[in-house]
Amino acid sequence: MIMGFLYGYLQYVEVHFNPSSAQTLVNSLNIIDGIITVVPLVLFVSFYFLGKRTDIVTNLKAVLISLLAGSVVGYFIGFGPFAHLYITPGGPNMNILYSFVLSGSLSIFWVSFCVGLAALSVGYIANKNSKKT
Repeated sequence: MIMGFLYGYLQYVEVHFNPSSAQTLVNSLNIIDGIITVVPLVLFVSFYFLGKRTDIVTNLKAVLISLLAGSVVGYFIGFGPFAHLYITPGGPNMNILYSFVLSGSLSIFWVSFCVGLAALSVGYIANKNSKKT
């Protein structure tokens, strides 16, 4: 959800960029870059501990469906407040909206899905190996 929001905010900043406020833009982008780096790390750590308590082998279908649904829903909830940027007086500019939604959903969605799946797997393997010793 946070990644979708940040993606929408970046699009908002680009649409409403005022050259006289270039330093504000640079500061905003630096903060967003930092947050975009931290969010997958937090996601990985939280899913790692979740993976230690979940048997993902027996529940693989449910885990995959939950990760996919959570990634899609989270992205669109986060990006939702910025969708109004693409509504013009003549109606929604569907070409631009489609390209932003598609590119954002493909990149952010797959990052959150892959990070979540990797963390669950590592947590499950770590838990399984600790039980053997």
